[in-house]
Amino acid sequence: MRVFGFSMWLFATIFLAYQFVLRVLPNIIVGPLSASFGISSQEMGYFSSLYYVGYTVMHIPIGILLDRVGVRKVMPICIAITSVALLPLVYSGSWYCAVAGRLLLGAVSSAAILSVFRVTRICFGEKHFSTAIGITVTIGILGAVYGGRPVDILVEQLGWKSVINVFIIAGFMVALLSYIFIPSTKRTDHIPKSNRSVIEDLKIVCFNGRIILLSSVGGLMVGLLEGFADTWGTLFFEKAYGLDRGTATMLPSIIFFGMCVGSPIIGYLIERTRCYYTGVVISGTAMLCCFSAILYLDLSMLLLYSCVFMSGFFSAYQVIVISKVRDFAPKELLDMTSTVSNMVIMIYGFIFHNIIGALINMFTDGGGLASSYSLRYGLSSINAALAIGVVVTLLMMVYEKKKGRSAL
Repeated sequence: MRVFGFSMWLFATIFLAYQFVLRVLPNIIVGPLSASFGISSQEMGYFSSLYYVGYTVMHIPIGILLDRVGVRKVMPICIAITSVALLPLVYSGSWYCAVAGRLLLGAVSSAAILSVFRVTRICFGEKHFSTAIGITVTIGILGAVYGGRPVDILVEQLGWKSVINVFIIAGFMVALLSYIFIPSTKRTDHIPKSNRSVIEDLKIVCFNGRIILLSSVGGLMVGLLEGFADTWGTLFFEKAYGLDRGTATMLPSIIFFGMCVGSPIIGYLIERTRCYYTGVVISGTAMLCCFSAILYLDLSMLLLYSCVFMSGFFSAYQVIVISKVRDFAPKELLDMTSTVSNMVIMIYGFIFHNIIGALINMFTDGGGLASSYSLRYGLSSINAALAIGVVVTLLMMVYEKKKGRSAL
């Protein structure tokens, strides 16, 4: 990998890790944040979900900017704006300003994964895309791992507002360094470019039923990460299992750690076997079994840790989905296909947060955040979606076989 490519890859990966920390931050500060602004469980779910609205809406515009302007200009600006988006939490007493900041945070955070897609393809090529993206995502997700208990310790020692101030300063520093060390250069990769307009390219991708359907399957299975791990996990383990704060905040991080381990392994296996649909079915079924055990059984600590880790391990199915949908697109539209697919997957984060928050609020008696019962009820929506995702994938396999295409 050339120095130019390494610089792009390094800062894209750092940005991915940084935005993961900010994405899961509500899981750590759900209590003090709710108390500070006087909000309910449903409003907290709505606040968390807005990240995914901004993330989804800006996917295509930022993807176009990266293509037209380049990583060196777009990424540092987006990193700096993430810091700006955190300011209302600390320096504004208005809940509406905090909500607007969360929306803005999601919008610019989408540049992280899109930069990773583009840079990974430039540096490693399409042949090794699955393995390379698995390794890159693993490094990025370490941000979510360290966004658990380590950040919680900082919150306990310094206070949540001081910790957010640290993240604001860190964001501005990373933005400056990335602008300095990523060289200004012309497009150096040899990726085919489309001669059509952006609208025509979007139509080709968005009206491809196989791309949208498989991406939707990925979205149905994302609730364990984008509903449980990044917002409600800590509270669930405190209420349902009676765990102390330290253990309760560490367990959601283990989900992300499991994904860190699973992403390169699953990416490598898929690259070797090309069994995409089978991989999604196995991953979805394993997640359903593990998460059902976590929700409904009184597990020993050893089994609890094991199920939490395996839930995260198989959450790496996203590597399979992003890799497979690229097979459905022309070579000149591979980056746009990844963009659209990831956009579809992420919008389900908005859906999950609102459904979970509404269900928890519905079954919470006498105010407060939640009870063990209401949490289990709300989080059961994740299992329902996982089951639907597995069934839809099996139906896709049958359809592909009837059409004489690879059904693996």
